[in-house]
Amino acid sequence: MRNSGGSPSLDNCIFRHNVARKKGAGMYNTSGAKPSLTSCVFRENAANSFSGQAGAMYNLLSDVTVIDCTFVANTASDVGALFNQGDSIFVDCRFLGNLGQTQAGAVLDLGSAAYINCEFSGNNTNGNGGAVNYAPLFGTNATAFINCSFSENVSIAGAGGALYANLFLALPNGPSMLNCILWGNAAVTGPEISMNGPVTLSVSYCDVEGGQAGVEVGGLATLDWGSGNIATDPFFVDATGPDDVAGSEDDDLHLMPSSPCINAGDPDFVADPVDEDIDGDPRIFNCRVD
Repeated sequence: MRNSGGSPSLDNCIFRHNVARKKGAGMYNTSGAKPSLTSCVFRENAANSFSGQAGAMYNLLSDVTVIDCTFVANTASDVGALFNQGDSIFVDCRFLGNLGQTQAGAVLDLGSAAYINCEFSGNNTNGNGGAVNYAPLFGTNATAFINCSFSENVSIAGAGGALYANLFLALPNGPSMLNCILWGNAAVTGPEISMNGPVTLSVSYCDVEGGQAGVEVGGLATLDWGSGNIATDPFFVDATGPDDVAGSEDDDLHLMPSSPCINAGDPDFVADPVDEDIDGDPRIFNCRVD
């Protein structure tokens, strides 16, 4: 689907087995497009030519709203699932088993997006950013990850198993992570996070395997290691699911009752009365966010 400057609403749609030579085999948004997608699935789409980018969705200078959508087993020679260059928002989305050969397993973000209550599991790349590669070109807002979980994402020959943040020019604001879990990811360097260039990453109330040792800080990068961070096994119910394969839809990143992450989120986090988690349950239970 190509969307040039339009604002369609798509509900309960399936994009499957689509192929593009270059960009966005499932959906290509451009020229200020502002689509809204709810409960859609992007499965096994491919943009695998030499210059192929984003097997599932390509957003060029477009602001996209994506809610309760699943991106699974998409492939591309560049970034497996999603290319974003715009002020987009992703809520309650799952990125599972996507493969990007050179840039990022799941997401290459060159804009300013918000990822809220999202799961990144079993994504892979030969380049940097097993799950996400953040490399904005411009903008005053920075990408934020809130209440997200990263598990079993791999940068096979690069840096940043969960997140790779690389800036060429300093921007007014840096990316942030709040109430997130990064556990069981892998890379040649920076198994959880790798940073390079004039970027400042803020991490607060997160569970990061290895703590600060799981974060590679290179070049002109700065790590703002805030309050409330821990480095303790989060006790996912079953990170690789019954099939024991990371990146399939049976991956279960729910927390066991004994998880140290329960009620360990930002104590000042105030949820809207209608805020829900990825299962549709209240975002806060027992007075404090997980």
